[in-house]
Amino acid sequence: KRVEELVKKYFDKKTICPLIVIANEKNYEGVVYGMIDLAEVVVVTEDSISMISESIQSGKSVIVLQGARYGIRPKYERFQQIVRLRNYAVICHATDLAHHIEAFLSRKQTLSPCQDRGRMTERLVGAL
Repeated sequence: KRVEELVKKYFDKKTICPLIVIANEKNYEGVVYGMIDLAEVVVVTEDSISMISESIQSGKSVIVLQGARYGIRPKYERFQQIVRLRNYAVICHATDLAHHIEAFLSRKQTLSPCQDRGRMTERLVGAL
């Protein structure tokens, strides 16, 4: 809640960010896909496997921001290992965030495209 208030206060009436979406307050239809589509680099937190997956599927450069690693669930850890091994996203702490954003924007760092959705669809269709 404190971070939400800080973001709203800082970006209030600033032209750099004319729309602020605080998911806890209101979820606008399609806004997540719009933000991902407009972004050159997508930064998501590690606590949402679905947001990470959707971002990776977009074909954009994705950075997964790790928080304090207290009590992270094993399935999140396994998911991050898969993402890291397949080079679908960069997983980093806040201290390295600027470095990775710069590397993506300058094209010094690239990721592998995710083909998992197509493979899953083929397997499901083949099973019918």
